Amino acid sequence: MDYIEDYIKDTSYYIKLPHQLFYSLKEQVSMFKSIQIKGTNKSGEDTYHNTYYIILVLDYLYTNTNRQGNAMFTINDIVKFCKLSKKQKPVIKGILLQLKKLTILSDDISYIDLKPNIIVYSKLKLFTLNEQLKDTWFSMLHYSAKDKILAYSVENIDNVALLFYYGYLNSRVYRRAVGDDFTCHGGKPEVCYPSYHLIHDDLGFASDTIIKYNKILVELKLIVIGNAGLYYIDGDKDRVTRESNNVYAVVENSDVATADMYVKEEIKMWKALDINKNRIFKGNRDYTNNNHKLNGELGSLVKKEIAEGKGKYIVTPEETKRKNEIILKLSEGSEYVFKIQSLLLHKTDDGENMLLSEIYADFFNDKLSEKFEQLELDLGLIDEDGVLLVSWDYYSWIMINYKENGREMSINCVKKEIRENNAPKHRGLRGNINE
Repeated sequence: MDYIEDYIKDTSYYIKLPHQLFYSLKEQVSMFKSIQIKGTNKSGEDTYHNTYYIILVLDYLYTNTNRQGNAMFTINDIVKFCKLSKKQKPVIKGILLQLKKLTILSDDISYIDLKPNIIVYSKLKLFTLNEQLKDTWFSMLHYSAKDKILAYSVENIDNVALLFYYGYLNSRVYRRAVGDDFTCHGGKPEVCYPSYHLIHDDLGFASDTIIKYNKILVELKLIVIGNAGLYYIDGDKDRVTRESNNVYAVVENSDVATADMYVKEEIKMWKALDINKNRIFKGNRDYTNNNHKLNGELGSLVKKEIAEGKGKYIVTPEETKRKNEIILKLSEGSEYVFKIQSLLLHKTDDGENMLLSEIYADFFNDKLSEKFEQLELDLGLIDEDGVLLVSWDYYSWIMINYKENGREMSINCVKKEIRENNAPKHRGLRGNINE
């Protein structure tokens, strides 16, 4: 199959990769998380781990699949194509076994005893089809980018993991229709903005790895990164500083200027959104941990609670309230709380309060509007006609403090509230309530 290597030397050559390779779609776990390769630790115990080599295997399979969707391969040829050592044959075999379990590969051959030199003919089903039976939910990986990444040698890194990360960012980027030029028609730039937390959840990378890989991809002129800078919430007397998500654009055809324009326009548009109107941007990205004072205050309050347990101090209600306030501000979930609080400030033109489902509808985000309307229904906060069945303050409290693992408790709290105060209070955009 050496002719394949000659063919892909053309820098315009690309492969298609399904989004689900990198992250979950429609409640289906990503291929990366689904494929667990069996290994053995120093104690001889079986272990299982994910592998970034799956992107190389899919590259090979896509390249060696004909128009009827039939792939032809041997384990030996995959190892040679991917420029791997012979020691990686068990890993490649493990990946193929898992792809078959996921029905991405379909044939009548048992892979368990598959010899490295046996040719396999298998049906490859990588993509979701739309109503016109065309592939959908995929991104394109150009070989010019792949070659740059795999050839990188300035420092010792996992080049395949770096390639996987680049493919991940590429799959996350919003894509405009062919011919829909941004400079002519405006609209949404071709960018993505996954948080470090989301990247870690999807790929398992730690923050320092993400930072390192970002730096390398920028040096290789494969991506452009921007950031809206540090900010704090208006009205927060402690001014706890938070970091904005990075905004990423993939460089196409070596056009760094266009990618840079996309990033700058996205940041400008994002800052102007109503949901950010209570964020005060500091105009810089030089993050310093300004939470030392809060941590010190928290430590002092905790010591008082310990002293109370020993009968040496009486904690006041104000001190308990302050302790909980600091814990919230420093917690991982605090950004969600502040986001919901910020959204709930949004009102109708007449100054009426709005439900979160109505607010997102007002922002023309139907997907999130439907998501929150379903949550409001599930929690019993509204009826089928959209009438709010609790007071506005109680609705706000439930939505601000809602956690998925506390769903049943929230439902029971709402039921109790309705029993004790059984009257609709608000109907927002859906009209007035007949008293």
